[in-house]
Amino acid sequence: MRENEFENPVLGYMVIAAALVLGLMTASVLGSSPPAPATEASAISLASSSPGLGVKSEGLAVKRERRWILGVRAKPTFTGCVVTEVIRGSAAAKAGVSVGDRILCIGGRQVGWVDARRVDLGQAVDCSPTAATQLLAQKASTGRVVAIAVRLQTLEETLGH
Repeated sequence: MRENEFENPVLGYMVIAAALVLGLMTASVLGSSPPAPATEASAISLASSSPGLGVKSEGLAVKRERRWILGVRAKPTFTGCVVTEVIRGSAAAKAGVSVGDRILCIGGRQVGWVDARRVDLGQAVDCSPTAATQLLAQKASTGRVVAIAVRLQTLEETLGH
C-alpha cells in the first residue's frame, strides 16, 4: 500500500461500516436484539415458560425462555428500576420489596438505563445462576440503599404448582 492510503478517511469509514454490518448480522443470528423503547418493564411475565436450559432453537430464530420470576413490575430509569407493582406471594413480596422501591442491581447486574442502553430487569433476573440472589435497592420508605436477599421463583412456584 502507498503511504497516503492510510490518510484517506473514506477507507477508515468503509472499514468501520463493514465492522458494524458484521456485528449487526452476528447479533441477529445469535439472538441479541436492540434495546426496547422506554416502556414499563415486567419481571412478572406469567406467560413465561418453565425453567430449563433457557434457549430453544427454532430454525434460525433463537428464543430465550424465562428461568426465574421476581414478581414485580418496574419502570426503568437512569438510576435503576422503580417498582410499580409487587405481586402478592411472589419472591419480591416475600423478600420485602415494596411499591416505590428502586431496584439498582440484581445479582450484581445493574438495571435500568445504563450508558444509553436499557438493561431489562427481567433479563437481569434470568441471568441469575441460582434462585438465591441479592437485590441492591433504595427503599422508598427510608431512602436508604439496602441489600435484600431474595429467592427467585420458577413459573410453577409462582402459579402454585
